[in-house]
Amino acid sequence: MSKKKDVQNYTPKMIENDKNKVSDRQVIVLSDQDKNLEEELLCYVAKSKAIFKSQQKNDPDLTFEEKLTIARNILQKSNCLFLSKFGHYMKKEHLKLFEKSKDEDYEVAYHFNRLQRYFNNSTRQTDVRNRRYQALKTLIEEGEYFSESEMMKRNPLLYEHLIGQYMTEKQKKIRDNIDTKNITFVNLLMENIERDNLKKKQKLQEEEEQNVLEENDSDEEQTDICASKNNEKEEYWGKTSNFNIVQHKNETLKNFHCISKTEKQILKQEFVTNMYQNFLDGKDTDFDYSTVDDNETYDNIDLKTQDEEDKYFDSESPETIGPTEDPNEVESEDELDIYMKSLKPMTPAITGVEEQEKLLEDAIGVVKVQAFQMKHCLDKSKLMDALKHASTMLGELRTSLLSPKSYYELYMAITDELRHLELYLLDEFQKGRKVTDLYELVQYVGNIVPRLYLLITVGLVYIKTTPGLKRDLLRDLVEMCRGVQHPLRGLFLRNYLLQCTRNILPDVAEEDDEDGNVRDSIDFVLMNFAEMNKLWVRMQHQGHTRDRERREREREELRILVGTNLVRLSQLESVTLEKYKKLVLPGILEQVVSCRDAIAQEYLMECIIQVFPDEFHLQTLNAFLKSCAELQNGVNVKNIIISLIDRLAAFSQRSDGVGGPGSPNQVPGIPQDVKLFDVFSDQIAIIIQTRQDMPPEDIVSLQVALINLAHKCYPDRVNYVDKVLLTTVQIFQKQNVDKLEYNSAVSRELVRLMKIPIDNYKNILTALKLEHFAPLLDYFDYEGRKLLAIYIITNILENETLIPTLEQVDAVLSMVSPLVQDQLDQPNIEEDPEDFAEEQGLLGRLIHHFKSETADQQYMILSAARKHFSAGGNKRIKYTLPPIVFQAYQLAYTYKGLKDQDEMWQKKCQKIFQFCHATITALMKAELAELPLRLFLQGAIAIGEIRFDNFEMVAYEFMSQAFSIYEDEISDSKAQLAAITLIIATFEQMSCFCEENAEPIRNQCVLYASKLLRKPDQCRGIATCSHIFWSGKSLASGGKEMQNGYKVLDCLRKGIRIASQCMDTSVQVQLYVELLNHYIYFYEKGNTMFTVDIINQVIAKIKEELPNLEVSEETEQIQKHLANTLEHLRNRMESPEADGVSYQGLVL
Repeated sequence: MSKKKDVQNYTPKMIENDKNKVSDRQVIVLSDQDKNLEEELLCYVAKSKAIFKSQQKNDPDLTFEEKLTIARNILQKSNCLFLSKFGHYMKKEHLKLFEKSKDEDYEVAYHFNRLQRYFNNSTRQTDVRNRRYQALKTLIEEGEYFSESEMMKRNPLLYEHLIGQYMTEKQKKIRDNIDTKNITFVNLLMENIERDNLKKKQKLQEEEEQNVLEENDSDEEQTDICASKNNEKEEYWGKTSNFNIVQHKNETLKNFHCISKTEKQILKQEFVTNMYQNFLDGKDTDFDYSTVDDNETYDNIDLKTQDEEDKYFDSESPETIGPTEDPNEVESEDELDIYMKSLKPMTPAITGVEEQEKLLEDAIGVVKVQAFQMKHCLDKSKLMDALKHASTMLGELRTSLLSPKSYYELYMAITDELRHLELYLLDEFQKGRKVTDLYELVQYVGNIVPRLYLLITVGLVYIKTTPGLKRDLLRDLVEMCRGVQHPLRGLFLRNYLLQCTRNILPDVAEEDDEDGNVRDSIDFVLMNFAEMNKLWVRMQHQGHTRDRERREREREELRILVGTNLVRLSQLESVTLEKYKKLVLPGILEQVVSCRDAIAQEYLMECIIQVFPDEFHLQTLNAFLKSCAELQNGVNVKNIIISLIDRLAAFSQRSDGVGGPGSPNQVPGIPQDVKLFDVFSDQIAIIIQTRQDMPPEDIVSLQVALINLAHKCYPDRVNYVDKVLLTTVQIFQKQNVDKLEYNSAVSRELVRLMKIPIDNYKNILTALKLEHFAPLLDYFDYEGRKLLAIYIITNILENETLIPTLEQVDAVLSMVSPLVQDQLDQPNIEEDPEDFAEEQGLLGRLIHHFKSETADQQYMILSAARKHFSAGGNKRIKYTLPPIVFQAYQLAYTYKGLKDQDEMWQKKCQKIFQFCHATITALMKAELAELPLRLFLQGAIAIGEIRFDNFEMVAYEFMSQAFSIYEDEISDSKAQLAAITLIIATFEQMSCFCEENAEPIRNQCVLYASKLLRKPDQCRGIATCSHIFWSGKSLASGGKEMQNGYKVLDCLRKGIRIASQCMDTSVQVQLYVELLNHYIYFYEKGNTMFTVDIINQVIAKIKEELPNLEVSEETEQIQKHLANTLEHLRNRMESPEADGVSYQGLVL
């Protein structure tokens, strides 16, 4: 099939699925009016440039009738297909024909809405703008359209002006080089033709530009920048001989070719930006914009959504009222400006985002045009024309419509352009031209804003060329800037003055220096700072009160302009400590305090701290802190003082002490004559006293900063830290503070204050030396005290701090009392069990850190700790008393180790176990069973190993208490089996009883085992008892095993009999397998009462019952257990040990 046929037979899936349906056009009955509209539509589309069908290269063009037929067929076939194919070639009124269809078919509705947007002019402009921007990004990333060579071809004159004229011959040769090796002859000819066309185009552009300039020159009015000057000066600045013009032009070009690399990059970026903007504005005549403007693939869905949202919110935004002009502003205006303002209402100063962008775009456009003309005139040595263009460009800064952010962008664009004028003037004046005339001349510019910007620019050149007048010129410039009293315009004007003079301010200490000295620089910057601060403060009074928040945000954005003055002062190397104390700081503080504006005061005080050296701050603390007390109530003095304290504390740690190494009074980095802590402490107290409305949390924050200072600058002065704590207590007493609610602002700050000594000392014993630490804890509510208690214990555990004295233990347990016992202010709510267990676990771990150097002191500590913990109630003592019991057992072992040094050790051990008995009994009274049982058994083992006087009686008492707990407190069958097993195992390990005491215990174990409720438990208990008759020990046997084989066999036979009484066969077999393992164990241990025949009988019994078991997981476990046992026996038979028993005759 040919390509043509294939294309023509292609049917979209959407249409193919609807082939068998009635055509949507057949459903709708058209009126006469609609029929006429349909015919008009078809004729209109047929006459358009739409593609009606695919054709081969040599096929004849379709006639009008053929196009009409194709269009009619498609319309009758599907409205959706017709709209998608010919929608862009219709008129807006043709959409009426499809209004009914769109309600019945969502695909028709989609195309209908899309075309409505297409025909809407406002949305069309937005679409075109967005699509061109997307296309711009694509062309930048892909292809050669925005390569340097292609852009040069589109605008050769602009390229030559901004880039080409500054290139060296070598660079031009590389740029214009043709790769003859890799190019065909045809391409070489085409390249040469393009270059010829490029030269012609450039020449044509130059001629057009020259014609425009000549027309402008002939029509110029005589009210330009030098209208008020006499003809002689006009002749000097505006007209020169032909020889001078040519010579000056050659010198200018020569110098322009030597511009810096950075300036070349700026010019290149300007050229590229212009080319981008030309593309977006549709000025690239050779580019087919229809491929972009009508291409929906360039649509950015997110951007379109944003455009719609912006349009919606802009339409509902309230009318804004712009800032009112200051009546004191002395800025002069042209009569034409005054007349035009009387004809039209003032535009609101602050508009929507889109309007701001439009205003800024328009202003930037004017700047680019005027900057281009200015530089062009400078190239041709037409200084007067250049100044006129510069004045027009600077006139854009007179606007009141831009927000500070937009105004800043405009300001940066203009000041960048003024650099070109400055470089040109500097070059001219260095050649001998008189700068005084021009300095006077620019003062005749009609509007004050352009006048002062030009005056600063020329004045800068004047200072550089005539250093002897630096002092007078700087004073003149800073005073002249008072002519602009509009806050925004005045701030940026003075910032320009500051930026221009940053490298020429006098910075020498000599008083008689003709060029000026550092005193002149200080006066200049302080005067500029004072005026800028006044302008900045005045911004808050501009406009309606409802816009106050917006104005404050704008002031925050502009604050760096004011702060730059302080940076300039700090950069003057000749500013000594003496000059700072007498001139700089008093001048700044006077302006800060007198402005009475909270925003300005807070920011400027912060600036002072950050920009000036720490050494200066140390010597001027009193003056600075006294000024803090005079600030407005709205100023956050806390942040200012904390910032200063933090900076000086950091300085003290990174600097060497003045007192010298080894000096007893040395403080790192702090001169000995500066009582840093005392100064801050006294001044903070004065500030708190004078500012009665200071929030309590801010007061505590100041104490936090002060205690940090004490730690970092005076780490060994614990009394300084305690003084801060005392001050805090006194503040709370004055303010009648009773309790601080957990998580309140004051409570959070106080927690920070309390944690600092704990964290920094890393030893709770040092914190205990602080007399006012504990009283501050009492101001917290229950939750706050509990969290701090957890923090204290965690610190002790992490730093492994040992608490060696009784007093210190009492103090620590008093601090953490919310965890030790119930509190009076404790809320009556049930605590989370997991959290409670974790908290009490911390207390249990804390007990192990109560370590004294003497055993007697340790006993006193344990007694005191038990007294504290016993008050915790039944829910707590199960966590806290067991560690005390184990510590007591450990202490008893310690006394045994000291028996050669302490004759009373046996009595002391007896007293310790009496202490343990009483402690465990307390646990029994708390209705605990398993825990006291284990502690009694552990104590019995310890007694048997230590063996002091009457140890057997004490051990028997502990064992009898264990039996009592078993009999009276444990009722659950599983718990009973576990308990009796534990008792049997403990007794089996002990050898401290004589036969008279051992026999009852053994019999009691067998009795309790046989009386277990469940038969399987009885069987297992009896089998366990067999071990105390074999490996049990007593004093009578001298610590050797009993090895009573008959008793062992009797226990196991009794176990077999009990197992046979079980009703469940699987349980029976399981018990038989367990008993078989006991038989094998004692047989291999050498019990002569056990024979192979007995083992065979047990195995036979198991094999007899095993087939009766049902298939289950339990059965599989039993079989696996039996298989492992038999495998063991098989291994013993095949590889018998040399001194082991014989399994001859064993039947497996």
